[in-house]
Amino acid sequence: PPTGAITTVENGTAAIKVMAGGLEFGDDIEAGQRDYNLATEGQRQPGSSAKPFALIAYLEQGGSLNSYWNISSPLVIECDVPCGDDGGFEWTVRGGRVAGGLRSLEASTYFSTNPTFAQIAVEVGPEAMAEVANRLGVSAELPLVYSLALGAGEVSPLDMAAAYSTIANQGVRYQPILIERVEDADGNVCWYPSNGVCSSGPGRTPTDPSALTPDIAQQVTYALTQVVEAGTGRAAGEGLSWPAAGKTGTTQDNRDAWFVGFTCDVTAAVWMGYTGAPGEPVRNMSDFRGIEVHGGDFPAEMWGSFMRRVAESQWASEREPCTDLAIRETSDGLVLNPELSTTTLPPCAPEAPKEPEPGSSPTSAGQPTSTTQPLETTTTEPCAPAESPVGDTST
Repeated sequence: PPTGAITTVENGTAAIKVMAGGLEFGDDIEAGQRDYNLATEGQRQPGSSAKPFALIAYLEQGGSLNSYWNISSPLVIECDVPCGDDGGFEWTVRGGRVAGGLRSLEASTYFSTNPTFAQIAVEVGPEAMAEVANRLGVSAELPLVYSLALGAGEVSPLDMAAAYSTIANQGVRYQPILIERVEDADGNVCWYPSNGVCSSGPGRTPTDPSALTPDIAQQVTYALTQVVEAGTGRAAGEGLSWPAAGKTGTTQDNRDAWFVGFTCDVTAAVWMGYTGAPGEPVRNMSDFRGIEVHGGDFPAEMWGSFMRRVAESQWASEREPCTDLAIRETSDGLVLNPELSTTTLPPCAPEAPKEPEPGSSPTSAGQPTSTTQPLETTTTEPCAPAESPVGDTST
């Protein structure tokens, strides 16, 4: 079977509360199983769980969640730098509606719409997306390609938990820590040792107190709460009695599935997949327990089950109750197609949508397609329960 990993950090301190790095060494039936901690050392593509980094870069550059984007699929984008890891300059993005139409950035976030975020990537540039990810807490060096918006590059569950915790902290970043203090025989205390350096006292000092402005953090948190309430991550919120925010992620051919999210207390990153034997391709999860695995099913369910157990734990009982998330439902900035900015329709599909897989097929060189001008089409999608799920499907 595939394995999994989880890293959980406490919001406000980044103390690592729970970490599980996969199967016990030697228990994996795959030949050549490597003995490492998947939670900290595992480097896997994050899929759509990386979309908040593109979203943040767009909001910081003056964009609005109320902007509308062309979600035709397939959508062909020409890039002025390599679109993806393979060095091509033409990007065929799949995962939106086959028919033309528009979708707001807010709805594109909770439906995980690839064509929207591919256009966002061209707007903001790969450097901005990578800078946001690293600023929030991703330690990995990311490739400077447009497909970062859909999950190019490789990260660890610890990276993703750290970055999402910065959003939960309204932009205050802390370095994740495993050891709270070390005390010697003479009673001398070293608080939060990191790289041989001790903090001055028991209170955590932020690594960056303003990695993100509270305003943008609250807008992003709102969009991520909609992922759990109405989008691809609905399975994560089942049975929870308090607000949660997060994002699903599924990589090409279902090789990796993620759910990364937070409540007001803690942030957790869940990854699921096969580790793979050296020199062999990683197996996909196209048929595990009878389903094609996406971030919105098993990983989201595991995340929700874990969070329910956190609420029942002794650690939670010793803390002040925390039941709210700081959100901002309004969004400033440049609005594309402003005449449609108030017509976002609520999802009404009976089933949670599946997030799309990243898709690219580089073939030739060209210049980026501009998306700063109003889009020509102004039709919106009907909200029709009798049809197939409103959300995007895998391609």
